[in-house]
Amino acid sequence: MSESGAGGEAAAPSPEAAAAPTPPSAPAKKAKAKPKAKKVAKKTKAKAKKAKKAKKVAKK
Repeated sequence: MSESGAGGEAAAPSPEAAAAPTPPSAPAKKAKAKPKAKKVAKKTKAKAKKAKKAKKVAKK
């Protein structure tokens, strides 16, 4: 999804732009997404720990 590849002409009529929410709702979405990102980071860390444990068990 590189904007340079899309070009200025393709940017305006692109279906993605049409499907995107209106600008006023964007900041609210970002604010909601931040705590979610923290939760996801915690989950990925937990997954990494479990994967490490699984690898250790697999070696034995």
